[in-house]
This record gives sequence, C-alpha cells and structure tokens, in this order.
Amino acid sequence: METSDLLKEKVKVKTLIANTLDSLSLFSYFMVVISRILLFSSISGYMPTLSSILKYSAIFFIVVINIIYLVGYPKTWRQFFFIVMGYTLALIEMYTNGLQNNFSMAIILGISLIGINCTFRRLAFIQGLGMLTGSLIIVLLSFWGALPQTGFASRVYSFQSSYQETVYYYGFNHPNAFGTVITMGIILLSLGKGTSKKTFAILLAGCVALDFVAGADTAMMAAFFMLLGVILTPFREKLYRVGYFVTNFLLLFLPLLSIWLGINANTSIGQWVSRIIAARPPIWNYYLTLNPIKLIATPPQLDFSVGNNVVGNGVLDGSYIYALVYWGILALIVILLSWKAWIPFEKHPTSFQWMILLFVFAVTVMSFPESHMLSYYENMLILGFGLFQFNSNKRKLLINEWQFEKEHHENIN
Repeated sequence: METSDLLKEKVKVKTLIANTLDSLSLFSYFMVVISRILLFSSISGYMPTLSSILKYSAIFFIVVINIIYLVGYPKTWRQFFFIVMGYTLALIEMYTNGLQNNFSMAIILGISLIGINCTFRRLAFIQGLGMLTGSLIIVLLSFWGALPQTGFASRVYSFQSSYQETVYYYGFNHPNAFGTVITMGIILLSLGKGTSKKTFAILLAGCVALDFVAGADTAMMAAFFMLLGVILTPFREKLYRVGYFVTNFLLLFLPLLSIWLGINANTSIGQWVSRIIAARPPIWNYYLTLNPIKLIATPPQLDFSVGNNVVGNGVLDGSYIYALVYWGILALIVILLSWKAWIPFEKHPTSFQWMILLFVFAVTVMSFPESHMLSYYENMLILGFGLFQFNSNKRKLLINEWQFEKEHHENIN
C-alpha cells in the first residue's frame, strides 16, 4: 500500500515538473513572438531604444526554451542526432547571416519546442495569440502617435513598381504586413482554440474584408482559400487526396518557377508575370545575378544608408528566392521539408487535418510573392523541422492533438 502511494506521489511530482516546464516554454515562446512581431513593425525606426530591448528579449527567451529542452527532457539517439545536425546547421547560418536570422532561429526553436511535445494546436494557439497581441500593441502605438499611421519612407528603386516601398499603415511598414500578421494570427488562434466551423468562417470572411480595405492582397487571398476550404469541409474525404497532391506539387513547382522567372525576367512570360505580381521577377533577377545560387549562401552586402541604391529594399518579395539568395539551397530544402512534415497523407482525414492541409496550401501560395512567410514568428510551419526528431507515428500524434493527449496521459501513468 505504501509502495503504491509512493509511486502515485512520484507520478504527481513528475507530472507537475513536466507541466511547469511546458508552461514556461510556451510562455517564453509567446514572448518571443510578441517581441519579433513588434520588431516587424516600424518600431526600429521610431523607437530605437525599445527595439534594442526587444531584440535582446527575444534572444533571452529563445535561450530559456533551449535550456529547458536540452536539460529538462530525456532524449533518444534519434533526437541527439537531430540536435547535433540542426544546431550545427543553425550555427553555420548564424556565422554567415547573423545571430538572429530567421532560418537559424526556426531550426533551434523547431527542435526544442516540438522536442518538449508541443502539438500543432498548442503551438498554433500560442503563436496566434502572440501575433494578435503584438499587432494590437503596434496599432495602439500608432494611435498614440509613437508610430506612423500613414505615409511613405524614402523611395527605393523598384523597377517601376511602388510595391516594395515602405508604406506605413497603423504602425506597420506596409498594408500587406498589417493584413498578413492579423490574418495569420486569427487563423492560427482559431486552429489552436478549436473554433467551430461557423465561427471560423465568419472570422475568415472578416479577414477577407479587412485585407481588402487595407489593400493586403496576398493576405486576402490566403483568407479566401481558407474560407473556401471551411465551406467545403463536408466533402473533405474526396478533396483531401487532391489537395494533398496539389500542395506537394506546389511545394516543388513554385520554388522552381521562382528561379526560372528570376533568370528569365526579361522574356515575354517573365514580363507578363511581372505585371501580375508587382514587378518581382526583375528584382529576383537582379539579386540572383548579384548572388548566384549556392549550397550555403553568403548574403548580399547592401548599403541601406542611401535608400535609392537598394533595389526593392533588399526584401526580394518572394520566400523561395529570398531563401536561396540569403541562405542557400540546403536551407530551402530544409524549409520545404519542414512545411511538408505537417501534412502526412490521411485516407480518412478529420476536419482538423483538413484545416491543416488548407493552411499549408495557403502558406505555400503566399510564399511565392511574400518574403516574410520565412519568418518563424509569422509562419509556424517553418518549425516543422523539429518533427523529424520523432518517428512517423509520433509525428502524427503531435499533429493530431487528441490522439497525442490520450497516449501521453497513458505513458505518464
């Protein structure tokens, strides 16, 4: 009897410690997302002291998450292998691209957060809440007058397009940045909270309207895709197979199309596409010529002291080209595998698995014209590299919240 009570007490203590470490990790990630979303706004130009604090704050909480994972949780040999491989790759990119480059941070955070058994829904909830909290702070600061609500920064040379210019919008540096952060935040928070289909559809319709008013075309397209998918949920079993293969095809096709357009920007097709997506291919061509594609890239050296000398603000406006120019082929492969990891094939998908597929599809399409889909604090799919430290069965359990919670509870007891 005493032995049984002692075992129960040990289980309670272990459970309490595990829950405390989980909560601290998730709170730390919440603070990382808020810090990085605030830095994604015009704060760096108008509130430089706060900007510095936010940068160090993000680093501090990322270190906390990694210490918890490395010290507080048992590891398998497979996990040790991925820790060594992932951290080595992250350190190489830090050496060439700086301490806080998005790719390195995504690798480190993906391994550590998913390594402590964070499911898709928990990550989505924390990320969505952090994005919306950060957005609210930015908008309030713009109403307070600390950040600009409207207006232009210095003009940049963008091949006859104004899209790459800084156009302030309620504290953000562009209407599309405003729309993307809020739309992605609402989508992720809804997925994490398990919002009903009716409520989710209403929220997505609101996002479409908000993005239309703001002029955030790319964000509006993503919200529309998600809304259409929610409406078609009753037919998910028939549509999932098609959506699965289309999404996987686009994960391969769109990066290759980006490269082709970048090389052939001056052809008739390149010029036609350029008109549709706001003069992006000529910018891609400029940077691909300046920085030929390598396995591990050395980023272009840009002088931002004179805005007119920096083509397209150095942003590139295209995730696939940006990854190749700034990080290299290896990084792009890791990123695409990370996104794909969230959508294992399902013969009989649940509504939640259908929603995840729709989200991956929307992000894949958005990434063609938008660079900030490579930001881990906007797009949690990039954390998916961490899933590979587990076998396929465990990965499915982490993606499907309810199955995981059942098995995790059984293992503790």
